[in-house]
Amino acid sequence: MLLLSILWKKTEGIKMKKIILFIILSISVFSKDVNLTLGENVLNNLLTQIGDFQGTGKIDKLIKVNYSWTLSEAKIDLIPSGSKFEAKVTLVTDGNDVNEGTVEGKAKFAYDKKTQNLNIEITDLKFRGLGFFNLAGFYRPTYTIPAKLFEDEEFSIKKSDTETVKIKPILYDEDVKIFDTYLQIEANLKFQ
Repeated sequence: MLLLSILWKKTEGIKMKKIILFIILSISVFSKDVNLTLGENVLNNLLTQIGDFQGTGKIDKLIKVNYSWTLSEAKIDLIPSGSKFEAKVTLVTDGNDVNEGTVEGKAKFAYDKKTQNLNIEITDLKFRGLGFFNLAGFYRPTYTIPAKLFEDEEFSIKKSDTETVKIKPILYDEDVKIFDTYLQIEANLKFQ
């Protein structure tokens, strides 16, 4: 704020003052009441703590093959145009043949205001390096992270010696925005 007041005093032209005023108004008009910022490192630490995913499958067409697969080293990269999900995949057939490959996809983020959770769904999976095996039908990862923007419990405010008002905060206009290396959950807040 001090910087803005210095700029305001030093600015002699009316045009520059209008630009500064527009910037200040734009920032205040487009920001929401509450927000939570999560860095890419938090998401990847979560994936590391969850660990590997495993499953089994069966091909019963021209050939009959049972296989097991393990997905490891999952990682989400946040970029301004969206997100990228990557992981390593190891596939072992019942004949102990090992195929190693990768999987790529997109992470889609949605905020659930009732539970105050950030839901992450991995979509558009593409497997590479696994030969004719395609695990896209077997692996549909979703993750849920608690992301409280505001306690939703009712609270009391004492107005006088005899009067108390009960108020409950309510979130609305929730939004998840993705930036380079972090995402921001925003919402407006009203009281009932």
